[in-house]
Amino acid sequence: MQIRKAYRYRIYPTNDQKAELNKQFGHARFVYNYHRAKREQVYQDDGKGMTYCQTTNDLVQLKKLPDLIWLKEADSQVLQQSLKDLD
Repeated sequence: MQIRKAYRYRIYPTNDQKAELNKQFGHARFVYNYHRAKREQVYQDDGKGMTYCQTTNDLVQLKKLPDLIWLKEADSQVLQQSLKDLD
């Protein structure tokens, strides 16, 4: 019989760390909601959904738009994970 253990840790981030975490969470939420709406629209228009690869390619183009240049502030892994969560 294999015994599994789990550990729980409580973190206490500083105010600077809280601000950075909130920025990452906000960027991830925006990317998730944007691509969710886009996937729904593409499905309604074409009857086919978007793949993860298509959404990541779209994310690259999205980060180049002048209105959304602030997306470059977030870590790319955070944004990519939000797309994986969507998939």
